[in-house]
Amino acid sequence: MGLKAARDFCQRFATGMHAGVDLLRMLDSEAKIGPPRQRLAITELRGEAAAGVTLADGMKKQPKF
Repeated sequence: MGLKAARDFCQRFATGMHAGVDLLRMLDSEAKIGPPRQRLAITELRGEAAAGVTLADGMKKQPKF
């Protein structure tokens, strides 16, 4: 994930969390944005989160997340 993509993701994520949006719903939305590799990583992260894995641990499993 490039620097601009990471910045945009963090900004949208923070806004959603602040607004009280459900985590899985935010990840579903994020999985539709960006280049294919980023969308795949977010989709996999969403699956990890749905299974109860922390976001930090889910992100660590992604290469170059």
